[in-house]
Amino acid sequence: MENNTKYYHSEYSSDSDSIAVLDNFLELLLEEMEVSDEFYGKVMTSVTEAFVNAKVHGNKNDVSKMISLHIEEIKCNKLIFTMSDLGNGFNHMFLPDPTSPENIFKECGRGVFLMRSLADRCEFNDKGNVVTMEFKLS
Repeated sequence: MENNTKYYHSEYSSDSDSIAVLDNFLELLLEEMEVSDEFYGKVMTSVTEAFVNAKVHGNKNDVSKMISLHIEEIKCNKLIFTMSDLGNGFNHMFLPDPTSPENIFKECGRGVFLMRSLADRCEFNDKGNVVTMEFKLS
């Protein structure tokens, strides 16, 4: 039986230049897969949000701390992204609702909401420093 799963792994420094490197990698991967514009937008937005959260909130912009990204491409079915940072984590169960009137004009606090809204599945480990997002291709 043929293995229809491809695996990718990369690590990024918690600096501002790394987001461009990540975006370029994702663009090439999604272009090679010939995904729809809608799927492309969901993945790029969600993975970028996860990276920014890992960089800013997890690793506290400490360039000596790496952010790890593992991708499983299950042929013709789905992509699974797992991103982890070296931070202390957070309680993902008790986040303010960014759609509540008191939070509408806040400058941050929408990343996890976006990730949960755009991914078909979005889960955090118990500690809160690893997020797994699944996107179904069909």
